[in-house]
Amino acid sequence: MLTINVPLMGHTSEDHTTTSTSDYLSLQHRLSQLSAAHSLCGQTIAAKQSTILEYSGRLEQISRETAMTLDELQKRAETAERESRWANEGRQSAEKRLRLAREELEMLRSSKVSS
Repeated sequence: MLTINVPLMGHTSEDHTTTSTSDYLSLQHRLSQLSAAHSLCGQTIAAKQSTILEYSGRLEQISRETAMTLDELQKRAETAERESRWANEGRQSAEKRLRLAREELEMLRSSKVSS
């Protein structure tokens, strides 16, 4: 944190009409201090702006990468769901064919027994 100490000189009402050399030098010194503080603040702000721009760029990059990753994961989930559904349908079809084959075998056995 930046702290600036600039001494303030007190003036009485009779001091307003004349400016002494010491007052002039004091004001010039204060102006110099303020100018140095202003320069330091400008440098600090420029450094912080640079950091903010760097972070902003990194955040945009992470956002793009995250969106791409989410898209890829969504596609993988859809593919896995579709393959699971196909596997389930294939299992059900195989179970139905097996049941029909058993029924047909049972019918053949029972027709041989009755003949």
